[in-house]
Amino acid sequence: MGGAITPPLFANVQPRGVLALNHSQAILFGSSPATARALRSGINASFADSLSEVFRACAGHVEIPEARAERLIGRLNAGRRETPYLYSLFFAILSAIERDDLASLQTLIDRLLAAEPAKPGVLITSLIPDQFPWDAEMVSGFFAAEADSVFRYVAPPHELVAGRTGQIREALNLMSACAPDLMAETEELVTTIILARAVEDTGSGDIAAFQGSSALRAFGGIIFDIEPDPTVVDTIALFVHEAAHNMLFALSPKEGVVRNGDDERFSSPLRDDLRPLEGIFHAVFVLARMAYALELLRSSGRLTEDQAARATEMLSGSTRLFDDGLRTLQRHADLTPEGEFALKSAERYMAGVAA
Repeated sequence: MGGAITPPLFANVQPRGVLALNHSQAILFGSSPATARALRSGINASFADSLSEVFRACAGHVEIPEARAERLIGRLNAGRRETPYLYSLFFAILSAIERDDLASLQTLIDRLLAAEPAKPGVLITSLIPDQFPWDAEMVSGFFAAEADSVFRYVAPPHELVAGRTGQIREALNLMSACAPDLMAETEELVTTIILARAVEDTGSGDIAAFQGSSALRAFGGIIFDIEPDPTVVDTIALFVHEAAHNMLFALSPKEGVVRNGDDERFSSPLRDDLRPLEGIFHAVFVLARMAYALELLRSSGRLTEDQAARATEMLSGSTRLFDDGLRTLQRHADLTPEGEFALKSAERYMAGVAA
C-alpha cells in the first residue's frame, strides 16, 4: 500500500450522541437504561464515523461491497448492541492498514461486514476454541494490550466452565431480582462475559491471580477469572465493576477522563503498584458504582442474612477505598469535561452512602 491508505485513528474522531452534547441528561447513578443506551449510541456513532472514513480510504485497495458497508454503518448509527468482536475487528483493521497488509485487511473487512449484532441478554462464553464464537486470539489480545496489563489470557480448564457459568447465572438472576433497572442498564453496555485464565506475561507461564478485565478495543466484553468468586454477591460486584469501566469507555472514548500523562503515577485504591491517573480515576469510579449496586442489593429485602452481611462488608470497603482514591484525584488529576462530570456524579452519590 505504500502509505496510500491513511484513515484517521478512532481517537481522532469527535464523539457524537446525547452525552457528548448534554451531560446533564446522563444519570450515572440512577439505574437508567436510557443513559446506557445513550452512551452506547454515542460510542457506536463514533465508530460509524471512523468506519466510514476507513471505507472511503480503502476503496480501490480492497473490495468493500457498498451495500453491506452501508448496512453496517446504519446499524451502528441506530445504536444496536454489538459484540466485542465487532470493535476488535475495527482496531485490527487499523493495525493492518498501519502494516500495509492488504491480504489481512481484506480478510478483516470481510469479517467485519459479516459480523452479527449482539443477541439479547448477556452471553457467557469462554476462550476454549470450540466454545468461543469469534477469534479468541484477536479479542483476548486486545484485553492483554490494555495499559499496564501484565497478563495474557488463555483458555480455562474445560471442566471448570459449567460450574463457573452456573454461578454467574445465579448471580445475574439475583441481581435482576434485587435491582432490575440496574440489570437492564448494565445489559445495555455489557453483551458478553468471557471466562479465561490469566498467565503472567513474563515468559514463565505461571498462572496469575486476577478477577476481571475490560478493554475499549473489545467494548461490551468483560473477562472473568474461571475460578469462582467466594459468593454470588462478589460475582455481582465484579460484574458491576467491569461494566463501570465500559461506562467510562463509552462516556469518553476519544480523550479519556484525565489529561495527565502516563508518567504521572500514584498509589491506587485497587492495585498494589503505582498507577497513572487514568487508571486511578477508573478505580475510583468503579468503587462508586460497586457501592451503588451493593446499596441496591442490600435495600432490596431479597438477600439472605449471609448475603446481606457480605454486601455490607463490601460496601464498607468500597467506601473507604473510594475516599482514598478521591483524595489523590483531587490533588493531582487534570480532568477532561467527561471526567469532571463522572467524578462529580460519583462524589454526589457517595456523599449519601452509609456503610
